[in-house]
Amino acid sequence: MDDSIGCTLAQCVGEFPFQRPQDALCDDGDLLNGVERCDPNIGCVGGDVPRWICDEPPPGWESREVCDDGLDNDQNGQVDEGCDCDFGSIQRCYSGPPSTRGVGGCTDGLQACEDRANPQWGPCTNVFGPGTEICDAKDNDCDGCVDDLADCDASDLVCPTELLARPLADFTLSGDAIVPGWRDLPYIRWNWSVEGPPNSATSGPVNRTAANTSVFLDVSGDYFVTLEVELKPGEPSITCGFVVRAQGSGLRVEMRWDTFGSVDMDFHLHRSGTTTNFCTDDDCYYGNCRTYGSGLPWGYVSSPAEACGGGAGDTCYNPRLDIDNIVGFDPENINVDNPNNGDSFRVMSHMFGGAARTNPVVTIFCGGRLKAVFGEAPDLVGLTRSGGSCGGETWRVADVRMLVDPETGVTDCVVEPLLGRSGGYDVRQGDATF
Repeated sequence: MDDSIGCTLAQCVGEFPFQRPQDALCDDGDLLNGVERCDPNIGCVGGDVPRWICDEPPPGWESREVCDDGLDNDQNGQVDEGCDCDFGSIQRCYSGPPSTRGVGGCTDGLQACEDRANPQWGPCTNVFGPGTEICDAKDNDCDGCVDDLADCDASDLVCPTELLARPLADFTLSGDAIVPGWRDLPYIRWNWSVEGPPNSATSGPVNRTAANTSVFLDVSGDYFVTLEVELKPGEPSITCGFVVRAQGSGLRVEMRWDTFGSVDMDFHLHRSGTTTNFCTDDDCYYGNCRTYGSGLPWGYVSSPAEACGGGAGDTCYNPRLDIDNIVGFDPENINVDNPNNGDSFRVMSHMFGGAARTNPVVTIFCGGRLKAVFGEAPDLVGLTRSGGSCGGETWRVADVRMLVDPETGVTDCVVEPLLGRSGGYDVRQGDATF
């Protein structure tokens, strides 16, 4: 493709065109005259100091905020401010220059629709925006060009942008992949750190100072990994930061609470197509739906063993409750790995044992994407009365209607919060009805 500018190809970032240098169009293959590099201003440049020029697209700011696009259009540091939203819903958001969204190392964060009485988008958090370009095989400043630096050999450091993983499983953190030639270096020091999503109780890597280690991804969500590598004693470390997105399939709902260890909360997911009571076989809960149980006859095909973290032999039941937390610190979660299009489920939280005032928080994932969160401050639930079976206080959280593309299998959902007559949460006492 000849764009009339020497050694470049026309590229786009969003709707903004720019010219991307292509060294291969410059190099004539003659080793005697060196390796030519591309400079779109003056054409091909050879010599000892190659030139690598990248035209940055305009940032894409606008004069006003645009709703429902998850962007800070007007450069005021807020995303979709003043826009309507559905209480509890979650959206991907990006607070950097709009033209850099999804380019290179620039990745989205998340924001929640907060305030039950007056729903509005909260802050956009955990965004990776444009940074300083370093030699790491990654487009750090998100201008469309990777390692546009003089004398850059990215074989020394290869930093990923985002990696996908399965929740409730160990994930390998590989220094071998990020610093491929480290074993030939006379000196190197490692320092790993991991920040889990809000509903995670992860303590970080097994060994923070090992070249290769692992971290247990206890819940779904985004884990922010940072590796600091010291190559010379006393000199600043090189930093590699990336996201590990732990994603299940189908429908996954998780519950955590603030009185772990003293209050036994139980999680329930009611079957689609019926309105029978909870605590029956139309309800997946601790009494009939644990990973090692016999499975519920809801008509779904069993999942492969690795979906259960390899802990259920050759069979991984579907639906299933992975963890029944009685005295520990792990969130409970329920999965339906392959729901049908149109299936609708009801999520319920139940205070089984204990007496301390408890504030459960429920997160809902569809197709690996976080779709809704309920029970976070300032809209706490506040359960105080416990009871066995389906006695005590029960909180009907939300209905979830699945959207499954029949051709691609891509899964999404619509989440409808269940509110009481006064606008508060639907909390009942000793009531097992649908």
